[in-house]
Amino acid sequence: TYIVGSDYVWPRKSADAITAAMEAKGGKVLGAEFFPFGTQDFGPALDRIKDAKPDFVWMMCAGNDLVTFLKQYQSFGLPQQLFSQGLDDVFSRAEPSLTKGALSNQAYFMSIDTPQNKAFKEAYAAAHGDAAPINAIGEAAYNGVYLYKLAVEKAGTMVLKPSELCSMSCVELAKIIDEAGLPAGVFNLVTGYGPEAGAPLSEHPLVDKVAFTGSVATGSRVMQAAAAGIRTVALELGGKSPFIIFADSDIDKAVEWILFGIFWNKGEVCSATSRILVERSLYPALLKRLKEATEDITIGAGDQPGIKLGPIVAERQYDRIMGFLDRAKGSGARLVTGGGRPEGFDRGYYIAPTVYADVPQDAEIWCDEIFGPVVCVNPFDSEEEAVRLANDSQYGLAGAVMSDDLERCDRVAAKLRAGVVWINCSQPTFVQAPWGGYKQSGIGRELGQAGFDAYFETKQITRFDRNEEWGWYLGGDGEA
Repeated sequence: TYIVGSDYVWPRKSADAITAAMEAKGGKVLGAEFFPFGTQDFGPALDRIKDAKPDFVWMMCAGNDLVTFLKQYQSFGLPQQLFSQGLDDVFSRAEPSLTKGALSNQAYFMSIDTPQNKAFKEAYAAAHGDAAPINAIGEAAYNGVYLYKLAVEKAGTMVLKPSELCSMSCVELAKIIDEAGLPAGVFNLVTGYGPEAGAPLSEHPLVDKVAFTGSVATGSRVMQAAAAGIRTVALELGGKSPFIIFADSDIDKAVEWILFGIFWNKGEVCSATSRILVERSLYPALLKRLKEATEDITIGAGDQPGIKLGPIVAERQYDRIMGFLDRAKGSGARLVTGGGRPEGFDRGYYIAPTVYADVPQDAEIWCDEIFGPVVCVNPFDSEEEAVRLANDSQYGLAGAVMSDDLERCDRVAAKLRAGVVWINCSQPTFVQAPWGGYKQSGIGRELGQAGFDAYFETKQITRFDRNEEWGWYLGGDGEA
């Protein structure tokens, strides 16, 4: 556990070193250990956090201390070391260059019109010119830095508990923040497994707000734990997002966005468009082109150039996805391509990009989130049917629609029961726009003005003119 300010709370036990996904079951081990944080360790850690003052003048008033800190933070360059030293699942993702610019949210949140931002920008401009105050860091630590920025912006403290499967980039982030000089206790990192670390954190009385990204099952438990203390919860949970493609769409553009919508990051994306609905007249030709393009995807370790699909993040998730593929054999769905390990990969958590067609609407692979490189494709005959099939899900995180008829796109987008809708694309995300889902995909919003406001409390202050008389009990018509 890393408490910023050069304070460490080491757990009583350490786990085995994390095995790199690309060398799993027979391979190389990353040179970094993962230390699980246990319930017994929370006392000293949260006591230390409690001592951090949430009303730092240097943050609220954007004085020289904050400017100095951010200049120092920028001077580290938030370097490529986060992605060049094997941190997180850099070996399991494709195109490490995609990590660039993940923190454009920093600039956006500083642009929102608040007194704190105004004071900060004036102080910063005087000391440092017009350059952006904080450099970009990669996607591997995106959520951590997003929350960290909000904590600094609202002059609060935060505890980041990353997934036990990808903690190392967040450890590096904590080191950078510490070396840059953030006061002790403002940003804090807790690593560990859910029951031993996440659960007691979500139940702890010192926690005012819990923001969780993960599965529906765990999100439900987090919400129950937070309810006991009547604390605010933001949940970004699962998805089984639909992508409606009308017959007037260009086939190659449709296939490109299908591939990006499901196979980017191996399908380990909450908003992945994993249910494809294609107008029947386009259906055969699109399936043929999709099969060809899917089989052309280059597979391998994500630190190699040109790789478009890496291994699954961990054995547990690999086994889960393989279970879906095994059970799909008896579901009535037609396997178009993939369905198991790719040829030539006898070790590592690799799964071939997989396409199913003619999938029964009650099939597990059509209804449940797989969180892997698996996509299902079905035909439809009318706009009304497409919308009905798209909305027939317990989830509502995202959806997409493609057509040359933009009026139809707008009409369909308005009818989709999803928090995020893409037109003629899939997955582009903008920090200026709110992010979150309907139904079991979550509660609340991240990003945008809505995500910014979610980290503040609303207070009403009434001031009465002291020169006026109220006159209800004293004076007025009722007085003798």
